Amino acid sequence: EGGLAVAAAESLIGSTGLGADIKVKGNATSALFSESQSRFLLSVKKENQEAFESLVDATLIGEVTEAPILYI
Repeated sequence: EGGLAVAAAESLIGSTGLGADIKVKGNATSALFSESQSRFLLSVKKENQEAFESLVDATLIGEVTEAPILYI
């Protein structure tokens, strides 16, 4: 529960020093906290990004970082 912002934070809990840099367009509150059924948060390795995007209609909203900070 909590939308993409909470899902991103929860995915970093317990990680070994990883963080994320997330940027959303439009209404940030809706984009980050909406719990609609059509939202999923996935991590895809850079080398697999092109293949993934050819199979799935997705929007890139950020990147995993090596700094243990979540930037939104």
